[in-house]
Parts: sequence; structure tokens; C-alpha cells
Amino acid sequence: MSDEIEEKARSRWILFLSVLIDSLFLVLWVVVHYFVGLFIERIELSGIDKWVLEAFRIIFSLSTLIPVILFFYEDISIMYFRVKKRLDEEKERH
Repeated sequence: MSDEIEEKARSRWILFLSVLIDSLFLVLWVVVHYFVGLFIERIELSGIDKWVLEAFRIIFSLSTLIPVILFFYEDISIMYFRVKKRLDEEKERH
């Protein structure tokens, strides 16, 4: 019984830390994106230079945000399927 409780606690702790780390990455992404935006506003570019820099900014934003979203999705999916499995097991018992 104690091993089972310890295993459940460890599993929940790992999931909690995963979501916390994902959240910290998202906050870091927002902070970096904000400061990059401030930096770009200070640079006085025009014409094609401005468009190229803006295109790179968008590509950078998406390419760094997508992995964070995927990790969030993965962690939340794991939690969902574990809860669903536990509920299905309870249904079978009753």
C-alpha cells in the first residue's frame, strides 16, 4: 500500500513539475518576445529591411512558441488519460 501511494505521489509530482516548467517556458517566451519587440521599435528601419526583420520576428515567435504549446499539450494529455483510465477502472468495479 505504501509503495502504491509513493508511486502515485511521485507521478503527480513529476506532472506538476512538468506543467510548472512548461509555464515558465511560456513566461520566458512572452518576456523575450516583448523585449525583442521593444528593441525592434527602437531601430529605425524602412522598406524591405523592416519587412524582412518583421518576417524573421514572426518566424522566430512561432518556431519558439510551437514546442512550448506541444509540451503543454503532451503533459495535459497524459493527465487526462490517467484520470480517464482511473475513472474507467472505478466504473468497472461498481
